[in-house]
Amino acid sequence: ATCTLTNIRGGFGDNAMMMDYIFLASLAYVRDNITDVALNTWFGEGVAINEEETVDTFRAEYDEGDTPVYFKLFNFPDIKLGIISIRGTSNNWDMLADSQLWSAAALMQGVRFFLPAGEIWTPILNEIVFWINRLQGEALDKISFYRLTTQFANYLKNDTEFNDIQVTGHSLGGGLAMITGAQASIPAVGVSGPNALISGRSLDPPVTSEQMNQYTFNIVPRRDIVPMLDDKADQFQYIRCESAMNDFVGCHFSKRSLCEVQYTCGTNGRPAICECVTEYGYPKPTPINGTDRTFEAACGLS
Repeated sequence: ATCTLTNIRGGFGDNAMMMDYIFLASLAYVRDNITDVALNTWFGEGVAINEEETVDTFRAEYDEGDTPVYFKLFNFPDIKLGIISIRGTSNNWDMLADSQLWSAAALMQGVRFFLPAGEIWTPILNEIVFWINRLQGEALDKISFYRLTTQFANYLKNDTEFNDIQVTGHSLGGGLAMITGAQASIPAVGVSGPNALISGRSLDPPVTSEQMNQYTFNIVPRRDIVPMLDDKADQFQYIRCESAMNDFVGCHFSKRSLCEVQYTCGTNGRPAICECVTEYGYPKPTPINGTDRTFEAACGLS
């Protein structure tokens, strides 16, 4: 399994642990006061900062239409790294964006599956999807949220406070993160994100397979339907999902994915998550040397 992203293409840097990107992607869903506490608990006091003011300043200047996409910026000042975290599907508008942005690609995947020797059509699928999306025109423009997130990434690349900018997200946010990474030429990690090899030519600006292969990485839980949308780029990692076979959405939860990666890779200095045991049935973590505190005491179960 790929536990760190340091040695893959894209320039993720030293100590780029897969679990950290899943954790940061999940923080896009929570309130800012909880975010600050969570960052200090996970990374240590003051290691990562939630830059609310930077996001608000950017949106006030560049987002006149109040685009319905939510994202945060996490600043790691000691290494001058900024990581954008884009929220995924959390309401009906997000679900509409999911379905519209990737509907043509999903349709072509279905056609390819049922056609004899369907794989021979793969090289022209992006062309067909391009023309289908052209017909959607203005309706597709309204839910092309990646335009704002890519603009924000390029805005941060010109900020001398940062040497490196990266982006992550879960679900729809993961798809937008990978598009943004390819368009802005920055490392991007999707968590259960829809892909963009087939639909890349339809984007504005278009995204090539070379850009997706160079800058993006997708974390794909087994049996999760969302990251099956569109074709995956070169860099991705399947992870197990232990949810019940009749649980059609259980494999899509970012916390379950975080638990699986921690179980597979170890905590590596990050706090063990109580819910991995109490909610998802993972074994209790093994205490590190010199620790006499029990799991039950640490999680308030005793």
